[in-house]
Amino acid sequence: RPGRRSCATIGITSPTPAEDHAVVAANLAVAAAHAGHRVIVLDADLHRPAQHALFDLNNDNGLAQVLAAAADDGVLPLQATAVPGLRILVAGPPPPNPAALLDGPRTGELLARLATEADLVIVDAPPLLAVSDAAVLAPLMEGVLIVLTAGRSRRDAARAAREALDRVSAHV
Repeated sequence: RPGRRSCATIGITSPTPAEDHAVVAANLAVAAAHAGHRVIVLDADLHRPAQHALFDLNNDNGLAQVLAAAADDGVLPLQATAVPGLRILVAGPPPPNPAALLDGPRTGELLARLATEADLVIVDAPPLLAVSDAAVLAPLMEGVLIVLTAGRSRRDAARAAREALDRVSAHV
């Protein structure tokens, strides 16, 4: 839109699966949509996807299928939610090698395309210390939020997560 800054693309991750990054991503998306923004949540946790369950959506076709497709047919399987202005691109059935799928050039192209359709793209990424996927995604985004849980997150895990993002020059 004229006079507005470009779409913000924000990744949400955590050091370990113990922190609930998916719920934080969903709540941030709902709050932004209620504030009048056009929001897309991209469930990029191809190991333990959660956005489809949180928003009661079908998970038969999603990110994994878009990235694995031999050709781009131009149609994205974005699903509307009960929240006006909020759409979700679910993860889809898990692929055999999620990190390799996310590490291809199509991921950056997909994020750029989603950015043309929203004011805010929230990428729900898997935990940093469990798999390499979040570190692969982080440089493609304007910023990354690390979710920590008071009394549960370990300081050494939080530090290791931050260092993993620093190694890929992510904006935390």
